Amino acid sequence: MIKKTKSLAVVIVVLVILAGAAGVALIYKQPPQPSSSVNGQTATVILSGTVTRGPITPTCNDNQPCYSPVASHTIQALDSSGNIAATTLTSDTGKYSMNLKPGHYTLKLVPQVGSSMPGNDEVDVADTPKEFNLTIDSGIR
Repeated sequence: MIKKTKSLAVVIVVLVILAGAAGVALIYKQPPQPSSSVNGQTATVILSGTVTRGPITPTCNDNQPCYSPVASHTIQALDSSGNIAATTLTSDTGKYSMNLKPGHYTLKLVPQVGSSMPGNDEVDVADTPKEFNLTIDSGIR
């Protein structure tokens, strides 16, 4: 009888240890890994830069810059399907900034009175802020 009691005690101890280990494993479960989304939405990244126009003179030198900032110019970011993902205006100093989801975009400068037709520029936005400068060709040579 003593032998059976010892065996039963050993089995009970082993079960308690196993149950305790399983409980500890559940309590110390790995926390979820951070994701690149906020409230179920894919996080956005800042794309910024400066828009300039030039050349502004036929010859450039140290006293006369070749390019000038373009103020109040509309910039559109088109996604890979051609849809407008973001629109912004440049500041008085030609600077712009917009929030975009990571991906491939075509930046389109929407023409304003007095400027030539600018070209489109393509940019890849990853998961870190990016600076991307744009230039409008004045046609002066």
